[in-house]
Amino acid sequence: MMDEVTAALTMDQLLALNTRSVDEQASATLIARGWLAGIGLD
Repeated sequence: MMDEVTAALTMDQLLALNTRSVDEQASATLIARGWLAGIGLD
């Protein structure tokens, strides 16, 4: 699974995930689960 995550996670996506954590005050777990589901790794 780590290879798939590493291949899919770009710097732009990482910045977007960080922005969500700040703007929405969402938990890292919630954000990560959503992102993983979005790339088909849920």
